[in-house]
Amino acid sequence: MKRQRQIWWCGGLAAGLLVLAWTITTLGTTDPVGAVRRKMVFDGHPIVAMRTQPKAIKAEMPYLIVGRHGISRRKFRHYEIQPGYISGDGSFTVREFAVRRSHGRYRAYHVVPEA
Repeated sequence: MKRQRQIWWCGGLAAGLLVLAWTITTLGTTDPVGAVRRKMVFDGHPIVAMRTQPKAIKAEMPYLIVGRHGISRRKFRHYEIQPGYISGDGSFTVREFAVRRSHGRYRAYHVVPEA
């Protein structure tokens, strides 16, 4: 009986984690600020995501956007965070995000400053 209770407890814990992961990935993208925070969490900076308040800014050219299909130049809404954090490859400091809406959800991308 005790072993069965442990199995049910572990199953409930796993189900709870799956629900939490689903909530973070889908509901966090219904507004642009949530998309920016979600990108920060997926980059490995959950503390920064909780403590910062992304602010909408006017985009200053030139800029590059790192996306799934490489680097592109497009029209996006831009959001800035203070303080920034180092990118995953360590090549730049992430302070600005470009946010785009597609299929009812927002996606955030890093804005890479040009030198």
